Amino acid sequence: MKNPTLPLFILMIGHFAIAQTPGAPLPAWEEGMLDLHHINTGMGDAAFFVFPDGTTMLVDAGELPPNAPRAGTPRNTVLHPNDSKTAPEWIVHYIRKFMPAGRPARLDYALITHFHDDHWGKIHPNSKKSDNGDYFLTGITAVGDQIPIGLLLDRGYPNYEYPLDYLGTEGKQVQAFDLRYQRWFEDFHNYLNFIEAQRGLTGLQAAQLKAGRKDQIVLRRARGDYPGFHVRNVKSNGTIWTGTGNATFEYLPDPKNLPLKRRPGENPCSNAIRIKYGKFDYFTGGDMPGVADLERPWWIDVETPVAGAIGPTDITTLNHHGNQDAMNEFFVKTVQPRIYIHQNWSSDHPGHQVLRRMTSKTLYPGPRDLFATNMLEANKMVIGPSLDRAYQSTEGHILVRVDPGGDRYHVIILDDNTDQYLVKQVFGPYESRDVPYVPNQHAKLIAHRGGVVEGTYAENSEKAILAAIQRGYYMIELDLRETKDGEIVVHHDPDFNQFYGVDRLVSEMTWDEISQLRATPGNTPPLSLEQALKLCRDKAQIMVDAKGDGHPVSFYEKLERLLLDNGLLDRALIIGSKENRAYFHGKAKVGVPLTYLKEAIRNNEDVSNLYFLFMHGNELSPEIVAYAEKYGVQVVPSINLFHYTDIDPMKGAERDIEMLKAEKVTYFQIDSEFDQWFIRR
Repeated sequence: MKNPTLPLFILMIGHFAIAQTPGAPLPAWEEGMLDLHHINTGMGDAAFFVFPDGTTMLVDAGELPPNAPRAGTPRNTVLHPNDSKTAPEWIVHYIRKFMPAGRPARLDYALITHFHDDHWGKIHPNSKKSDNGDYFLTGITAVGDQIPIGLLLDRGYPNYEYPLDYLGTEGKQVQAFDLRYQRWFEDFHNYLNFIEAQRGLTGLQAAQLKAGRKDQIVLRRARGDYPGFHVRNVKSNGTIWTGTGNATFEYLPDPKNLPLKRRPGENPCSNAIRIKYGKFDYFTGGDMPGVADLERPWWIDVETPVAGAIGPTDITTLNHHGNQDAMNEFFVKTVQPRIYIHQNWSSDHPGHQVLRRMTSKTLYPGPRDLFATNMLEANKMVIGPSLDRAYQSTEGHILVRVDPGGDRYHVIILDDNTDQYLVKQVFGPYESRDVPYVPNQHAKLIAHRGGVVEGTYAENSEKAILAAIQRGYYMIELDLRETKDGEIVVHHDPDFNQFYGVDRLVSEMTWDEISQLRATPGNTPPLSLEQALKLCRDKAQIMVDAKGDGHPVSFYEKLERLLLDNGLLDRALIIGSKENRAYFHGKAKVGVPLTYLKEAIRNNEDVSNLYFLFMHGNELSPEIVAYAEKYGVQVVPSINLFHYTDIDPMKGAERDIEMLKAEKVTYFQIDSEFDQWFIRR
């Protein structure tokens, strides 16, 4: 049930006494306030920010084409407040209305999160040609044609090489096999023409958003007066901030290793930023997805690493408009917003399960309020009363007004039915939270013995592998043995006593015989290597542990071919028998003990590219880690239950994991019982 004390009509903002009366104009922004306007045109995303010193910024300027198949149907919203102007013209009108008093309309910054029409516009039959250059007016080009932009940030300027070379041969190739790309490239080149024209006309500058930095978007007028304010660039393309300093890491796969049709699309490449003002935190991330299901690759989930970097916030906008592939459990329970702002325009915004996750007290305790720019009748009919209970407001421009210093804020709904933008409702005051948070180290977890077991599934089984992938493991260790008829089977022990209750050696049974077995628990058959790799392809990398020596060369040749065919050899880690390590020497990184590494260093081998240090976690020390890092050698500890015979395994594992995390170790081969120190379940 909605809080009966809301909305409040008289607000005290710091030392300002400002009347917020429904039906009255919004009191003007004043120095020290942070205003975050979420503009509702009904045609896509647009947000206008006024920073504490009056620096201005626009995030996205969407314009869905009025001739699109869904336009004018119950599936999409209509143009707000009316069709006397285009969506970008209404954005221009709104910005001019709420510019700091006495200043000409100018945007110090404009950020395009990604290149979809509801975020940057699309040329359509009604698009007019600019009088200022060789470009059509749509989305950001129409806004920038009327309001000068100081610095335009996107995810690729000036080379646009990720995830493909848009300006080179790859750009021509994708246009050849997909008509949609041909049309997209018309918008792309229109955008480039706009940038070039505005550079000469208004002095516009353009750049790629650089992840990790907080000195690219800065206060332009009185930076020294507000030391508690900054904008952190969290993500751009596949580069994501670690949450510590300015450090970043590469999360999305190297596109050069993927066919053109399987490279990351626009949504996972979205730019993301966090605004911090004293205790107050605000996050917006474009159309970032977070659910890697239905055969989609694991790296589609970019929400998880982003959430691990930013931690709790006061306010977050819904990723991908609250579509069904966004706002995953880890993101919700880690970011824990007090306020969700929903910029939506479609009948599938939000997905029903998305709403359940956002409102779940299981994922995080305490109240949370949801606000939407639009909510279609179709959403209300399908989702039902839970939607009405969750949302405080479902129509209007959404302004977050933060007090000077950032300790408190209010959410103010402005009428989107006219161009007067009168106050409709006021919610708050909300107290900003300063929640202590240590960002995760983006650990790359390697599932020991083929996945998440924990007494629920058999080792190296399909269910164990899929459970590890679902939980976010980076890599699966596969134990390999050879059958009587030369098949490579994924199995740890030399016999099938454990899990299958069959007292026979793997090497004495044919694949046909083995495939008839069923495990307890799980009722699953053993997997061939080929089956296991298909489960992992595009979802998890592989650690290869070939058991025993004496395998014929054909065994290793087949193993290599299957890894190559599934795109898993480049990042594979090799452990196990001496034969296994010798065969893959120079083809993939090989795990070696400390004595071997020292000998290789003495022999001047290229240790950083050939080897990784593979040791039990309880045998490693800060000195050993530092030694390996001195030579650029990756450290991969194994944290397994059977290592701890003289101490409670949970206590021993926690001790070793915390020490290794402090030493900046990121790869861990672990039994899943220990992943609680990395994954918030």
